[in-house]
Amino acid sequence: MENRSPCRWRHVLLLMAAFMVSVAARASTTLVLNAFMPAQDVMNVGVIEPWAQEVMRETHGRVKIIIPPTSLCAPDQIWNSVRSGVVDAAYLFNGTEQGKLGLMQMPHLPFLASNARGDSIAFWQTYEKFFRPADEYSDVHLLGLMVIPSGIIYSMKQPIRSIDDVKGVKMWALPGMPARVMQLSGAGVVSTPAAAMSELVAGGTVDGFAGIPDIYAESFKVARYARYATVVPGGLSTSGFSLIINKQKWESLTPEDRDVITRLSGAALAARMSAFDDAEKRAHAKAISEGVRYEEASPLLTRQLQGVSASLSRSWMKTATALGVDGQAALAFYREHSKENRQ
Repeated sequence: MENRSPCRWRHVLLLMAAFMVSVAARASTTLVLNAFMPAQDVMNVGVIEPWAQEVMRETHGRVKIIIPPTSLCAPDQIWNSVRSGVVDAAYLFNGTEQGKLGLMQMPHLPFLASNARGDSIAFWQTYEKFFRPADEYSDVHLLGLMVIPSGIIYSMKQPIRSIDDVKGVKMWALPGMPARVMQLSGAGVVSTPAAAMSELVAGGTVDGFAGIPDIYAESFKVARYARYATVVPGGLSTSGFSLIINKQKWESLTPEDRDVITRLSGAALAARMSAFDDAEKRAHAKAISEGVRYEEASPLLTRQLQGVSASLSRSWMKTATALGVDGQAALAFYREHSKENRQ
């Protein structure tokens, strides 16, 4: 009996070693997720942080997500920072990567908006059905897509009721589609990042601003200068965002944890954009209480804006065709599902 004792101890030690290997295999992974918007922005506190907390909860702490209080890279460097592993994950404005993400500019086209939740879910569904084969995210792994509320035209001097009310007027406009629509309408456009608009508006450099929703007119402290706001049916434009993760970091996670994160991302992440819809309603009510007069765009102005912006839709269609995508079918699908997914 005594001679067999060492074998039993060796067996116990082997079991302990196997257990330790198993524990090590299930040890936690920390992901650094870059957030380029201010810490208190709805994108952070209403969408990304709750999603990150649920990921940590549903993986039982095996995946921990850290969001630094300030951005670790410039907005136009986010894609490369994730691709190269400077940060593990991030959300980015799709407009900064127009060359890489041609298809993903679709929600930026005028007259497509429903609300943030509906548009975001529809964007993910459209990606799954039409855009995924084009493999625009080959350098990274895509987790989710988000669309914020649509942009409005604000004026400090007179309501905008026809394109003649825009011609020659100096307007700040969000870079991208809003700036292009305003330029095509004859406005004198000043286009800078949204964070730089406050000084231009407060200093009287411009007589109006276009392309941002009420929530950002409030947070950038420019709503107070607007006297009139023109709401275009379907929006002047919206802004689409992607949540991406470094491919190697993604592949280093266990299949179980990847499955959990996938389940909580995609359409589930898009549904969290209802936080933006709630915030937009509050900002809209506050702007009205402070004297901003809202008008639905007149049929004349709507037709005129549709006319000047038709070339933008045609350009996107050409991009879709070049990438093997039926652009007309994708747009129709997106419009239909945006309305269906409204909460």
